[in-house]
Amino acid sequence: MATKATSAVGEEDRFEDLSERFGRGFHPLGEVGTEFFLGIDEDGVLYLLAAWAFRLGPSDDALENLIRGVKAEKLQLPG
Repeated sequence: MATKATSAVGEEDRFEDLSERFGRGFHPLGEVGTEFFLGIDEDGVLYLLAAWAFRLGPSDDALENLIRGVKAEKLQLPG
């Protein structure tokens, strides 16, 4: 697995849209593969982000979950 922090350059609108949609402040960390961005919220929880948001878990566990292939939790829209 490789991540590139510079791959999220120019994706500010995507992060703003997802942040508004899910009521969280997502910030880019890099890209995972060719389909997902790796993001973190203000509580230190990591996510896979694309057209939707998938929760990997708290930063202590999230990278291990990603590497081990633990299925990420698909977020529900608030409300």
